[in-house]
Amino acid sequence: MKRFGTIRKKSLSEEVAGKIQRQIESGKLEKGSKLPVEQQLCEMFGVGRSTVREAAKLLATRGYLSVEQGRGTFVCSELPGKETWEQKMQRVDIRELREARDLFDTAFAQIAAVRCNDDDLAEMEKWLVERRRTAEAGDLQACIEADVNFHQAIAQATHNGMLAEIYRLVAGRQTSSWQLMYDDTARLENSQQRHEQVFEAIRRKDAAGIESSMGCLLANIWKNDAGTETVSAAETVAAPQKKVAVMFEVVPAEGRAAEYFERGAALKAALQQVPGFISVERFESVANQGKYLSLSFWENDRAAEEWRNHLDHRRSQVRGHAGLFDRYRISVGEIIREYSNTDRSNAPADSNGYLLEK
Repeated sequence: MKRFGTIRKKSLSEEVAGKIQRQIESGKLEKGSKLPVEQQLCEMFGVGRSTVREAAKLLATRGYLSVEQGRGTFVCSELPGKETWEQKMQRVDIRELREARDLFDTAFAQIAAVRCNDDDLAEMEKWLVERRRTAEAGDLQACIEADVNFHQAIAQATHNGMLAEIYRLVAGRQTSSWQLMYDDTARLENSQQRHEQVFEAIRRKDAAGIESSMGCLLANIWKNDAGTETVSAAETVAAPQKKVAVMFEVVPAEGRAAEYFERGAALKAALQQVPGFISVERFESVANQGKYLSLSFWENDRAAEEWRNHLDHRRSQVRGHAGLFDRYRISVGEIIREYSNTDRSNAPADSNGYLLEK
């Protein structure tokens, strides 16, 4: 039986933020008014201090709250207008974007094959040629734009305004994610042949060919940085996989340790929503002052990959490379054995034997 991915549940902080936001929008919390102190909010919502703080950060990011050091948290005097669909799309993470494209890219191309005319085909071919040219030239920004325009041309060729608008919204999110994910045009160049196969199948009005070539193309798109393919949620089969540990060792740039910790705290809510995340601990090295270590555990390698490709994580990486980190190292390993003082089922036989002798 196919699996269709995990339904994303809201974190407690998101739920609390939503309730406070609704009170602000309804006027129960007036503009410029001060929020109750943390302890009162904890009692009102039945949550802990960390949840209240995360909720306040979310609302500050959305423009509903202003946190003033030493004074408290206030409702902004000017509230944001209703979010546009473009703004909502920018909050969609890589996993959600991938699942959406897995569902509709093939369908769009098959509809376009039936309805397209010569002008539609000429538009697709124009952007396909531009995609190859810019990929070979190493012009990343222009290549991303050509890729997006090629797929937009397919959506336009459906001659269905709603489908074209859906892809336009997705395209904006796709562009911002690729700008963070790609350092050069190598992966875009590697997928050029797949794009050309999709185009030829559309030209031939070959529905089976479209399904096959688009499936290969999407598998190529979701390759991870190491070059191995990422399987979509719909294709994932239940199979035993080893847990994974990820050690992140970092020395923040001089004077920027506090910024590093603030960044880590801001990522916490998103991290906890990743399916397969188990736990994370952060501590300071006893051997090297100023060096910090973050040890996270994951149900499997795919779960760790989901976080690595998460937009918020990618943004943090960009910030780190831009000067937040002086140096860092990442180590990833599989958990080959787990046991404790109460559960010895996976302990080495000689270890159990020694304890029995005692």
